[in-house]
Amino acid sequence: MSYNIAGLPPVLNINPPLARISAICDWLLASDYDVVLLQEAFFSKWSRAVVDILDGALPARFPYIVGGALPGRARLSSGLYVASRYPITFAEAVHYSGVGSDKLAHKGCVAVGLDLGGGNVVAAFTSHTQSDKLWDPLWWFTSNERAVATRQAQIDIMARFIREKMEKTQNTIASVLLGDLNYSGESVVSRTGAPGTPEERLVLAPTEEYGVVQGKFQKEGLRAVDVFRQKHPIREGEPMSYAAAGLTSDAVVNCDSGGEAKRLDFCYLIGPEGRPEGLRLTDARMLVNEWKAEPAGERAARLKKNPGDERLKCLSDHSGLAVEFEVVPPPR
Repeated sequence: MSYNIAGLPPVLNINPPLARISAICDWLLASDYDVVLLQEAFFSKWSRAVVDILDGALPARFPYIVGGALPGRARLSSGLYVASRYPITFAEAVHYSGVGSDKLAHKGCVAVGLDLGGGNVVAAFTSHTQSDKLWDPLWWFTSNERAVATRQAQIDIMARFIREKMEKTQNTIASVLLGDLNYSGESVVSRTGAPGTPEERLVLAPTEEYGVVQGKFQKEGLRAVDVFRQKHPIREGEPMSYAAAGLTSDAVVNCDSGGEAKRLDFCYLIGPEGRPEGLRLTDARMLVNEWKAEPAGERAARLKKNPGDERLKCLSDHSGLAVEFEVVPPPR
């Protein structure tokens, strides 16, 4: 499971985070996930409240924990946090430089080794890259073009880090990358049916940046399979039900997405070109938390009564990405 839990400080957040983080922990503890990779589990020199909640709750199911490092300067941590039922054999990280409000965070990529038993070790990477331009004062003198260029430079660093780590850990059977990579996987060509309902049908197309990222993996000699698209392929010009894939265009990113489909959270199964994959995908789905699933009419009535209540109905401004793999026996 990869999940951006919106653990920013309250002044920058969708709402005060601590009650949400506790509810997220309850949800994860009741789940059947083996490994959870979180983004925006931030802490600073002045407050560890978010990670204190995670550290206090998650080991009851996930005894092996790796948290993001805190830089020496007055910034937030990376926000990356790994909780696993499997022993962790190694943990390393690389960090990025950001622009705009991302300067406040020590974003990067964390690599961990997961010992599945029977000699099977998987290298798992989680990353959180540069966001698009926001509207806070830290962005006043920075363009969105610069934000996109910064994200692309970070993905160069990430792909190189993954390739170098894979070269050093030849005993791993597979590598996976999960995280909030902040570029859109698809754009909407056309739409029919009411947004956010099972009747909604979308015609989708991959975005230009999506293709650029694939090229960056190829430059490092890596095969990167977007497992969500492997499970739910786009067929050119063919309407598909986004809801059937676990997504709705009304709740893909946040409570106020305005009906625009946008997939920012990814899982890539990664391997050197020509090397057999040691994992086989069995399922991939987006999980829109129940707090988000509310009929439009009821939501409108509630907002009319109490406009500020909208933000209290989201556990996060992202959906979780759940993937399931099985180990592929080595060829005889």
